[in-house]
Amino acid sequence: MNRGTTKGPRKLVALLAAVCTLGALAVVPTANAVDDGSFGTDAVPYSEEVVKAVTTTTPAEAALQPAQLKEIKTPTLAVASGSSSSNGLLQGNVSGVRPNAVAKDWQKTIDEAKEGSTVTLTGAISSGLNVNKKLTITAAKDAVFTGSLRIMADDVTVKGVNFKLDPATNKNAQNIVIVGTKNVTITGNTFTIAAGDPAAGASANKDWQPSSVWLQNGAADTVISGNTFKLGQVVNNSSVGVNLVGGPAEAPITGTVIKNNTVSAGPKSGDGVSGSMMFVVGNGNTKTGYGITDLTFSGNTVTNDTGLAAQYSRVYGIAITATKGATISGNTIGGYMAVSYSTWPGQGPNDDVTVSGNTLDAYAAIFFGNGNESHVTTKGLTVKNNTYGKNTEFQVTGGNLLVADQNGRVYPSINAAINGGDDDGSPYVELLRSFAEPIVIKQNQTVTLELNGYTLSNGASTVRRHTIVNRGKLTVKDSSAAKTGSVDNTANGAAAIANYTTGTVTIESGRFTRSAEASSYDPKTDKAVSGGNSYYVIKNFGVMNITSGDFYFGVGESGNDGYYSSLIANGWYSKNESPDYNPYGGENGAGATLNISGGTFRGGKITIKNDDYGILNISGGEIKQPTEQFYAVLNYNVAKITGGTITAPEKPLGASGIKGAAADKGETTLGGKVEITSDKGYALRALDNGKLTVTGGKYYSGNKKSVSKLKESEHGTPSIAISGGRFNVEPTEKELADGYVAVKDDADKTYPYTVVKYTEPSPEPEPGPSPNPDPTPSPNPTPTPTPTVTAVPVYRVYDVNSGLHHYTTSEAERDHLVRLGWRDEGTSFKAAKEDASNKNLKPVYREYNPNDGNHNWTMSKAEHDHLVRVGWHDEGVAWYVDASASTEVYRLYNPNSGEHVYTTSWAEYESVGRAGWHQEGVAWQSLD
Repeated sequence: MNRGTTKGPRKLVALLAAVCTLGALAVVPTANAVDDGSFGTDAVPYSEEVVKAVTTTTPAEAALQPAQLKEIKTPTLAVASGSSSSNGLLQGNVSGVRPNAVAKDWQKTIDEAKEGSTVTLTGAISSGLNVNKKLTITAAKDAVFTGSLRIMADDVTVKGVNFKLDPATNKNAQNIVIVGTKNVTITGNTFTIAAGDPAAGASANKDWQPSSVWLQNGAADTVISGNTFKLGQVVNNSSVGVNLVGGPAEAPITGTVIKNNTVSAGPKSGDGVSGSMMFVVGNGNTKTGYGITDLTFSGNTVTNDTGLAAQYSRVYGIAITATKGATISGNTIGGYMAVSYSTWPGQGPNDDVTVSGNTLDAYAAIFFGNGNESHVTTKGLTVKNNTYGKNTEFQVTGGNLLVADQNGRVYPSINAAINGGDDDGSPYVELLRSFAEPIVIKQNQTVTLELNGYTLSNGASTVRRHTIVNRGKLTVKDSSAAKTGSVDNTANGAAAIANYTTGTVTIESGRFTRSAEASSYDPKTDKAVSGGNSYYVIKNFGVMNITSGDFYFGVGESGNDGYYSSLIANGWYSKNESPDYNPYGGENGAGATLNISGGTFRGGKITIKNDDYGILNISGGEIKQPTEQFYAVLNYNVAKITGGTITAPEKPLGASGIKGAAADKGETTLGGKVEITSDKGYALRALDNGKLTVTGGKYYSGNKKSVSKLKESEHGTPSIAISGGRFNVEPTEKELADGYVAVKDDADKTYPYTVVKYTEPSPEPEPGPSPNPDPTPSPNPTPTPTPTVTAVPVYRVYDVNSGLHHYTTSEAERDHLVRLGWRDEGTSFKAAKEDASNKNLKPVYREYNPNDGNHNWTMSKAEHDHLVRVGWHDEGVAWYVDASASTEVYRLYNPNSGEHVYTTSWAEYESVGRAGWHQEGVAWQSLD
């Protein structure tokens, strides 16, 4: 499903919990249920409470309410003068005017018109007219039709007529009535229902309810297209554009096409809290079967022009019930509810409804029920390729409307979709709202679970069930814009995902947590307790690939960090763990494999634990342990870590093994671009028979003592061998692999030590004997001329806004900066002018940081190359320093801004150093 803004999760549970009064979602339209074939002038929206209020019960926040029309109570009317009725229904003067008062010239004109001809109306027409033959009814531009046009024949076309209903002046409540006829076309007309209070109008009836077009009793193949509807708010009632009064099932309204119409809902009446504006209402009027069939609703535009926010607007697009075969596509609908069910007593559900390719910006986009109720059959709704706007709080709502498959077909549960979907199982399941359902992916199943911004949880917290058990192939992702989709577990001893030995899980995105985690930790006693509710968030016995996602306990960084169980456990705690369905060591001894290439991982007694027979590969991601004394990564078997960041207050990484144990080898290889940081302790630790092999990466030991700490036991002797990488402390000889040494780069203030292979210097060859030649007289030596050194000033300018200094030998650059507002601080020191013949000149390099605007100047080629590697711009040689220069230029560093300042003044050097700048010694020398 295409999606725009999705905000449903924060209110949906509360709104669907029970009955409430959200006046904005006032009424899901229900057409008038008339079983006797009559029609009348009165109908009223109901105010049935449907959903519990979220925070208040003010009229503006009352409930997710479907719309309903009141029952018609007017009796059958007599046939108008000069008319006939072939079906005995809706007989009479539908306008409420006595027959002898009808503008009989128009009725006579219609009666006498030839079959298939055109009748053009003119002037103001308030009478009721009957069309009893195939005609085209049109109108002059000045014509206004406020009466009721009753179509009693097949193949009638009504086009180009300006229809109006006004509660102030109209007693009749319908402009066009189509009963039991076929192939009627309504096109190019304008229908206006004025806003107002009918109780104070011509009908003096508070239950007066207008409909622009009315279909009833088996009307077939009606086309309503290209019309303009203006629906004002009628107090205490609903103004309806098209009202389909279906039933019985034996004679349904069928084949209706409503397309390419433009609908403006508004203006409101008063404060807008009474009365609904509904474009299409369809009631099948039957408990069994369907009173409306094969309905097409496409290409229509419905706009909320009430001036009210969507949730308060009482604007509805289309609402249906007891309808089979409705295709709703290509529409643009705003307001309160876009697609919904119509509430009327004794109605059966809808079936075979497809909602696709629409742009829905209504408060409730697709609404077929509250709580556990649903007004669509199981698998009777297909929802796909719709776009939801910023006003949409609820995308798809209904008791049995929880997930959609790859074809958009909607199911009441994930298990129903994957076990009973198309082709005996749906490979794609998308959440349509948050709900609780433990699910099992069978060994032969391949499933993609799209969280779509919603939460899947396990259900009752008192029942120990994993939220997802996977024995097949499962991919989990969240493609929502907000990235709020999550898998949660609230039960003691149960995980969000448990992947068994035959299973392969790929996690591409989403949040994974145990929100009810109750464990706690006392740092004084170093004791952790479960609190009656603790377990891993992820437990893997098979193959698991994590490319992205957020993994944590509680409710994130502000919640419980998990103190009794690991966040992710890969492998077996012991041979007794789940032996019936997860044989110790895996399928055919394959072990459990966890591959992490991205994602964020926080908390747990161990954040990532690689247990018995576990194979751990980490190439990316952020792994953070917030609790002192706890490990971020602890490997008991085989781990290869080549990327990502691993941080902890004391113990970012540990390796522990048991000598001679096949399940607990404790072999850990580190390299590539991994960055491991201990804020207070050692970067690496090896316990028991753990083995650390370091070939690359960056390592920071906050205690500044050494790279690692080794602790032997009766299980074995730990070891470490470093043959590559960068370190903040110098690796010891015992930590270095044979043949490797640590070299220091003073320019790198964070990781100054790099481990490289040691190369023995080649011995000079012994000179062999040579004959003594006759001596050749030496010529008088030519004296080497002393190169002339030309001093050039290095100007210093200061930016009063950023506080940065800049140094340059270019007068043009200095003057340009001064024009921009920099302050000229004169000549700072003197460099040497470039001279290719002077071999005593050494370059000073200039680099620029595009992120913070800082420049740096250095004579160290190593420092220059390092800065360029990490993203600084190489700006070449700034100036040269001659060997004869003797005045020292000192360098200072501001740890807050990252700026370097250069000065020949010892007093300035000392004063600025006392102010907190780092004194970095002599940078170079200046000419006198």
